[in-house]
Amino acid sequence: MKKFEPDFFKKYSFTKEEISLFLANSKRDLDIAKKSVMSEVIFRFGYDSMIKAGITLIAFYGFKVKSVPGHHFAIIRKLSELLGPKYAALFDFCNEMRRKRNIDLYAGGMIISSQEAGYLLKTAEKVYFAVKNIIKKLL
Repeated sequence: MKKFEPDFFKKYSFTKEEISLFLANSKRDLDIAKKSVMSEVIFRFGYDSMIKAGITLIAFYGFKVKSVPGHHFAIIRKLSELLGPKYAALFDFCNEMRRKRNIDLYAGGMIISSQEAGYLLKTAEKVYFAVKNIIKKLL
């Protein structure tokens, strides 16, 4: 079993229904991102979809994410680890998106290019389906 840092994760038994709801929530955000033409909307909902996919996978492994400073960073790190070597570059990309989100929220905003939004959307979709494939045996 992979190590889940107690500062960010707490052992918790989720029901299949709860995990299904987490996954559905990730898919809802992904669908919003896919339907939008605005880079900022694609970015925001694509990012949220990836975070929610991470929460889903973490829940599948029997842990709940604590809402503490740095928890998005911990989710991204754990998501990358749990998805395995095929997704090794995921951590760096998602962490950069987390930084951009923080700049947008806390430092007066920023412009998201259509290329960045498009790449983030493709990555969010890959992450969503990777998580779905891992947990499909549970659902």
